[in-house]
Amino acid sequence: ILILLIEKLIISRFSRLGRQAKKIGISHDLSQRINVSGKDEITELAQSINGMLESLKNSEDAKTQALSKNEQIGKRLSE
Repeated sequence: ILILLIEKLIISRFSRLGRQAKKIGISHDLSQRINVSGKDEITELAQSINGMLESLKNSEDAKTQALSKNEQIGKRLSE
């Protein structure tokens, strides 16, 4: 019974977290987030991953904007 409880409470949550992280990695969609609820280390890990995804998305957005501005400047200079 104890093993089943551990499986339900811990291992299954880590498995779900791993599946969600893998899905985000495969899709390359940095707007997705890990959905884990609770007040434990697994939740803290999910929140840290979500924070990292947010930082990566912000960096990607900033890079896209910079490339767009550079392209516009290049067009103006070639006119």
